[in-house]
Amino acid sequence: MALAYDSAPTTIKLVIRDLGGNSATKEFAIPTAVWDPAADLFSALVTIRDALVTAYNAVIDGLIFRAIISVGQTETAATVGVGNIEDLASIVANLSTLGKNAVIQIPTPNVGIFNGASGKPYNVVDIADAALITFVDMYKTTGGDFVISDGETIDDTTPLDSGKRIFRRSNRKV
Repeated sequence: MALAYDSAPTTIKLVIRDLGGNSATKEFAIPTAVWDPAADLFSALVTIRDALVTAYNAVIDGLIFRAIISVGQTETAATVGVGNIEDLASIVANLSTLGKNAVIQIPTPNVGIFNGASGKPYNVVDIADAALITFVDMYKTTGGDFVISDGETIDDTTPLDSGKRIFRRSNRKV
């Protein structure tokens, strides 16, 4: 999938807490004229974030609890995908912590990660599928780039347990 940058793809969100523990989020868009995603390193965003936090902190009484840097990308080749967002692959992964599992849900899953294109195999995830394994490797203890929600990683030797197709209800109005 080829992704293209919008004219202001990057934002910094500041989460501010008050005396009562209430919070508000303020979002600041960074135009590509200030930070060029194709050429600059992430350190440029850290410098911009630090300057923003310093300047904003001087004009508020609240606590800047969190600063979130987001670099957005938009697909330019198509306006819609081919799957249904209500369709999910629910995959049970074995965590590196002995005896614990996590569920990873993939919206609009490709039919190729299932055991078949119709019948009962259509609803069973193929835990030996190469594309699925490549994705799950990104969460592994050794060499993974990501962690599951609680900072856990997926077991290196037996990463996947099982998986199935599930459907979530849609509240969309037509």
